[in-house]
Amino acid sequence: MGCGIHRIPSIERLFAIIAKESPESYGLLYVRGDEEAGGGDFENCYRVWRVARGDFSQMKDPFLSPCVPTIEMPYDPTSVE
Repeated sequence: MGCGIHRIPSIERLFAIIAKESPESYGLLYVRGDEEAGGGDFENCYRVWRVARGDFSQMKDPFLSPCVPTIEMPYDPTSVE
């Protein structure tokens, strides 16, 4: 299931605070978008923000990426919806 929203920096800041203030916490935040916050090439993939042992880091997702063709069909200009 996905939610088509833009990146929300305040959510990322919240996860960073949780990592710092509660180092026993852990979790994943999946974000899709080509905004270059945090660096890296995330054009056709999800980025995963990971909280683990006081660290808040990002990486490419190995499960839903690349988005095309893993979860979306390639663009076909001849198809009619």
